[in-house]
Amino acid sequence: MRQFAAITVLVVCVALGLSFLLLPSEKELGTMLLRDREYEESRRYFEEQIAAGDTSPQVITGLLEIYIRDGDVDRAIALVDGYEMTVGSEPAILERLALLYRQDRRFGLYLRTLEELASIDPTQARVEQLADAYYKAGKAEKRVAALEWLRTFDTVSPERQVELAELQVQIGRYESAIDTLEGLLKTVPSALDASYRLQLFDLTLHQGDQERAARIADSILALDQTDGSVIALADVAVYRRAPQLALDLLSRRDDLEASSGGWRRILAGALRATGRNDEAFDKLTAWWRSDSLPPESAASLLDLAVQRNDLELALDLFSRYGLDRIETSAVISLIGELHRAGKTEAVDALLAEIGNDSLNEQPVLGAEIMVARNDLEAANRFADRALATGTVNSATSLALASVLAQLDRHDDAFALLHPYISSPDLPVEAALV
Repeated sequence: MRQFAAITVLVVCVALGLSFLLLPSEKELGTMLLRDREYEESRRYFEEQIAAGDTSPQVITGLLEIYIRDGDVDRAIALVDGYEMTVGSEPAILERLALLYRQDRRFGLYLRTLEELASIDPTQARVEQLADAYYKAGKAEKRVAALEWLRTFDTVSPERQVELAELQVQIGRYESAIDTLEGLLKTVPSALDASYRLQLFDLTLHQGDQERAARIADSILALDQTDGSVIALADVAVYRRAPQLALDLLSRRDDLEASSGGWRRILAGALRATGRNDEAFDKLTAWWRSDSLPPESAASLLDLAVQRNDLELALDLFSRYGLDRIETSAVISLIGELHRAGKTEAVDALLAEIGNDSLNEQPVLGAEIMVARNDLEAANRFADRALATGTVNSATSLALASVLAQLDRHDDAFALLHPYISSPDLPVEAALV
């Protein structure tokens, strides 16, 4: 009997010991309560543990999770600041913390947390979030870096790559922008509308790479051979001082000559830019006669007509288009040729249109015309302007000296010609003056 009692006592003691071992500790109880969604009790347990000096990761992260769940931003931030090393870099915790910062508009902390998240466990979604955060923060360079990082993911959207190209242009990284856009043109051409394709072509020419631009133009026209595409590319090529490339592009659609004023305008400009003025004049004259001259090309034809002394054609052009299409400087050049040809009535008619003051840009010509009109006061005024503004050069000195002599200003005429007296190339007319 005594032996049985002893065994019973022993069993009871062992059972009690085991039951004490199975009881949860304070921190384990807090975790259990958290798992069972007893948030208030769990929070109280964790806070008591910290107050008692227990700052183990289980306690800190458990309490942080409760603060995050409750939206208690201030306490969550204080806990992270106080126990940053303990909280560590658990992505799940950081992700929830970042969301909390964003909801509470604590953008600096939100951005810093996103940066940490992306560096610890970079996923496409996190890098995209980081790029968007840099956008809101106005950090263009870092946003570009994030978008370039995003391109390393296989499933990055074309829209994000277009966004990257726009940013690269914005911060002046043109070569990178060209690479980005050209990559899209090759792999997902539908992602680039006509404006982006044209921008790619323009950027390439801006960088001075005409060979690459020509290849890009080929790729663009393989996708879009419409009239507008060819004309737009050629127009950009002329603007970017690649007139031969423009001519090459226009030659692919020479059927447009009869129907497109834009095609004709660009062709004339490209011909002139390549020094083929005779061809340009022939084309422009033919269009003028067939009443298909692009209004924008009127000034170009007038200039070429003046160079060829075809003054009647030049006058007809001005009569048709006037100052709306022809610049005053071109009209003054025409006036000069008309004056030298002795066509006084035509000179007077044009000056009535543009005003005598327009001759201030060419005061020597103004003085000559006023002497011919016998308006000596105006002639002296233009002569004074020519002397005072330094517009006189070796080419105009003789003409101005002749005017000064006619105005009985012999000393001024002599002083003007004196530097050239010892020159062996002194014209006979200058010696006579």
